[in-house]
Amino acid sequence: MCHSKRCGLEFFSSPANLRTPERPAGTLIESVLGCPRVLMRTTVLVFLNAAWVLVGCGSQDPGNRPPEAIGSEAPRGGSPPAAGKDFANDPGSAVILAAQAIDKSPEGAVYREAVAALDARDVQRAVALRRTLEGHPQYGALAEAIDALGLAKSGKLEDALRAAEQLSRIPAMQAESLLIAGEVFQTQGNWSQALGAFHRALELHPNNVRAHRWLGALYYDLGAMQLATVHLGKVAELDPTDYRALRLCGLIRYDYEQFAESADDYRRALERSPPGPVADEIRLGLAAALRQQHRVDEAFAALESCPESVAVLTERAMCFEAAGQVDKALDLARRAVDQAPHDAQANLILGRLHLSLHHAADAVGPLRIALAGDPTDHKRHYLLGRALLQAGETEEGQAELERSAPLRDMFLRLADLHLKANANPYDVGVRVQLGELAEKLGRLQNARTWYRAALGLDPENRQATEAIARLESLTKP
Repeated sequence: MCHSKRCGLEFFSSPANLRTPERPAGTLIESVLGCPRVLMRTTVLVFLNAAWVLVGCGSQDPGNRPPEAIGSEAPRGGSPPAAGKDFANDPGSAVILAAQAIDKSPEGAVYREAVAALDARDVQRAVALRRTLEGHPQYGALAEAIDALGLAKSGKLEDALRAAEQLSRIPAMQAESLLIAGEVFQTQGNWSQALGAFHRALELHPNNVRAHRWLGALYYDLGAMQLATVHLGKVAELDPTDYRALRLCGLIRYDYEQFAESADDYRRALERSPPGPVADEIRLGLAAALRQQHRVDEAFAALESCPESVAVLTERAMCFEAAGQVDKALDLARRAVDQAPHDAQANLILGRLHLSLHHAADAVGPLRIALAGDPTDHKRHYLLGRALLQAGETEEGQAELERSAPLRDMFLRLADLHLKANANPYDVGVRVQLGELAEKLGRLQNARTWYRAALGLDPENRQATEAIARLESLTKP
C-alpha cells in the first residue's frame, strides 16, 4: 500500500486509479469470504425494524468490533472480537484518503445524492444523477457503484455482489464496494457477514455515515443496544440534519430507563426540524422521558404544540397522575377513552386512576379492555385482579392475581436475557432463548424477530430455523 502524499485527492483524481485493473488472484471481497459466494443465500428477511425508523439504510464499545473482514463469522460464544487497526488516526493510508476524497469533489456529492435517492426509493432521481457521472474520465466508477447498489435494492443480489467485487479492485472504491456487499449480506439475512463488511468499510473510511447508519440498524435488531447507540450517535454527529438516529437513540434509552439521556436525544432530534407529525411523536417521547424524571412542568411544555389526540390526552393524564392531580388526570383519561373506546393504553390509565380512587367497579371495565390489548402483561392482570377483589368478584380476582405471578417471573427472565443480549452482541444462544421465551408468552412477532437475529449471526442454526418454520406454519391460512 502506498503511503506517499500523492495518495490523497490526487490519487483519487487520477484516471488510472478509477479504471478496473486486470483481475487479481482474489478481490477484497473474495479474499475475506474464502470461497466466492459459497455463503450466498437468498433467504430474504423482512425489512429491519430500525431501518424503517432510520429511513436510510436499512447502530459497544467501539473497541469491541466484530471481525474485520467481510464474511468473517462473529464469535458464537458472545465474547467480543479483537479491535482492528485505528485507521481514523492513520492519515498515511492510501485507501483511506482515496475513499474520503469522494466527498471532496462535486462528483462525489452527486454520487451521495444518488445513493440517498435509492435509499428513498426515488429510482428516477438516482438514474438522472447517474447519467451525469457515466463515462466520466475520472469518476465513472461512481456510476458503476450506483448501478451495483441499484441491483442490491432490486433483489438482484448475486449480480450486485459481482459488481461490488469488481469495484473493490479500485482502491478508491473499496469502502463503497464493502457497503454494497454489506447491504447484500443483510438482505440475505447473513448479518454476521454484513457486520464484517460495514466495520471493514469504517476501517477504510471512519466517518462514513452510511456504514454507521447500517451498523446502528443491525445492532438494534440484534438487541445490542449499547453498540447501536454508539453508531447512531456517530450518525447524528456526522450528519447535522439527521433527526432519525437521535429519535431511535431516545427510544432505546427510554426502554433501558435512561430517562435523562433519552430526553436529551429527543430534544436534539427536535432541534433538527423533523416533519410535523414526526415532531409530535418525538414530543410525546420527550414528555414521557421528562415525566419519568418527575419533571412534569417540562413535560407539559413539551406537549403544548401537539394537536389533541388520544396519545396526547393519555400522556397528559399520566403527567397529572405523576403530579398527584388525580382528578385532572381522570378527566383527560375519560376524554381519551371517549375518542377511542378500545385504546388499550388509554383504558389502562383510566382503570388505574379509578382504582387509585377506590372506584373498583368503574375500574374493572377499562382494565379488561387494557388486558385484551396485551394479555401477557403481568401488571394488567394484577391491576384487574385487585379491582375485581375490591368489587367483590373474589374468585375471578384471585384467578387474575394467580395468572400475574408466572407472567411476572417470565418478564423478569426476559429482562435479564435482554441485558445479556446487549452485553453479548454475537451470542446466538441468548437470542434463541429470547425467541423461545417470547413464543411462550404468545408474542409471536417478537419471537420471530429474535429467531431471525439468531439466524443472522448463524444461518445454519437448527433451533432458529425450525422455530421460524413452526411460526410460519401457525400463520398460514
